[in-house]
Amino acid sequence: MTRGKIEGAVSGADPDDGFGVTEIKVGPEQSLHLVFNQNGRPVVPMWLGEEEKPTSLLFRKTNLTDREYGEKNRLRWLAKSCCRFINTGGSWDELRDTVHKLETFSHGVQFEPVIAGFHLIHTDYNSDGVFEHVFAADDCDHAIRWVEGEFFDVITLDDLHKEISNARIGPEGECDQNIGFATEDAGDTEALD
Repeated sequence: MTRGKIEGAVSGADPDDGFGVTEIKVGPEQSLHLVFNQNGRPVVPMWLGEEEKPTSLLFRKTNLTDREYGEKNRLRWLAKSCCRFINTGGSWDELRDTVHKLETFSHGVQFEPVIAGFHLIHTDYNSDGVFEHVFAADDCDHAIRWVEGEFFDVITLDDLHKEISNARIGPEGECDQNIGFATEDAGDTEALD
């Protein structure tokens, strides 16, 4: 294939085009929305008529607790994965079929990766591209970090907050239990791919 043919295949396209997820933070309110980008800008999808308004809201809460921040984070990654699947040529039928097969395979069993009394507060991938999940104890003294396919470790929340602040792995701030995930700078709007 010639370079001209390759360049022609992407002419008029923008790397931000397609479906995505946008996180909006205004004061204490945080929300997740589905977006459709064309020519690098969010637009109302062309398949919706003038009178139709897309329902893009996935999540909206005010004054998030650490547990709610974890729920928002988990939903954001799910939506981003689904958008990535569709944007790379996957079909809605394949997506529905895969979710159905997963539900059938699991017999509705909810996977609990950590001991009782812990809940998700953060999920992101590390510098090696491996997902890390952080679960906090209800008493807020320690957290469990799960690096998928590699290890679990126990860490104090103070040490975890220092790691995240120093490494810029996740958002900084304070939650109502001083874990450091739930409240972020007010007024920021960040589009996430």
